[in-house]
Amino acid sequence: MNFLFDVNHPAHVHCFKNAAKELQKKGHGVIFSARRRGEVFKLLEACGLEAFDNGAQAGSQLGKLAKMPFATLRIAKEAIRRKTDLLISLGSMYAAQAAALTCRPHLAFDDTEFSLLEQALYLPFSSAVFTPEWFSRKLGRHHFRFYGMMELCYLHPARFTPDPSVLPELGIAPGERFAVLRFVAFNAIHDIGVRGVPMELKLQVLKRLSETGRVFISSEAGLPPEFEPYRFKLRPERLHHAIAFSSLYMGDSGKTSSEAACLGVPAIRCNSFAESKLERANFIQLEKSGLLHNFNTSNAQAAVEMAVKLFNDPAAKTGAAAARMQFLSKVIDVSGLITWLAEEWPRSFHKFKASPDEVQDMFRGVKK
Repeated sequence: MNFLFDVNHPAHVHCFKNAAKELQKKGHGVIFSARRRGEVFKLLEACGLEAFDNGAQAGSQLGKLAKMPFATLRIAKEAIRRKTDLLISLGSMYAAQAAALTCRPHLAFDDTEFSLLEQALYLPFSSAVFTPEWFSRKLGRHHFRFYGMMELCYLHPARFTPDPSVLPELGIAPGERFAVLRFVAFNAIHDIGVRGVPMELKLQVLKRLSETGRVFISSEAGLPPEFEPYRFKLRPERLHHAIAFSSLYMGDSGKTSSEAACLGVPAIRCNSFAESKLERANFIQLEKSGLLHNFNTSNAQAAVEMAVKLFNDPAAKTGAAAARMQFLSKVIDVSGLITWLAEEWPRSFHKFKASPDEVQDMFRGVKK
């Protein structure tokens, strides 16, 4: 079989890289459609995954909609040329509409309840959509739920082992504490109106954490000169390894906050979606599981105080690691599920619909 994965964000590469490589090992054809955003192509190259360029990331929401027919047609042409059997994406309107144009199935994954525009543009053209079990909305009769979250595609213990060699790469001495801060640009369609950590508080948390440990900053947007000495300078695929060994994560990135939580690191997320009516169920679930602290931008000073408290508490990481093990006992290896859904399509669709728990039991408790 031949599969086409559509990605427009570095996190999407992580979500699909393991399933794609497994499908390749089994002799299937795999190609990625990718937008030029951040480190997308560097990550694909690092994973040894073939991709074609589907245009640059648009600079505005209207720009993204304007690019839609061109991006859709590129995918459709490649799907025909590659004799693609199934298109897979994280709620991509481009992939879904290309699938419809070429009379092919589209398998979607989604974990963002309020991506209403994107959902309106991909759901009518999708064969099935899979979301975390706690997803708060219903997306139609072909909406299915799994016990897990997309971050587990690449951070489940079956898929990820932290590499301690990242510590000397960062210049971290044995036993030395360090924190990772992550700030994003908020230019996705579902980020309309979202605000992150105010600049004055970014400076404050950097200064206060630096008093008792090292700090590294990862940022989508440009950094002011005073932040540059703290920039995370390793290859992008090394960020998860660094976070896994850190004593604290703080940022306004929802994705990286979830990743830190899944790695059992004390994690703080601060943006204007947090604690609001538009809060995503993933973050609520992680907070209930003791893995994440959510703060609205209006309460950003409290987020800073929590960061300082956790960074200076030797027991904080032990507690987060215990909470992680409890969480992992309830969820599945999501990459295993994606691989099975793709390779067995369309039989997998019907089997999951009939016996979702039985299917997911195949992917529980997976160890490396």
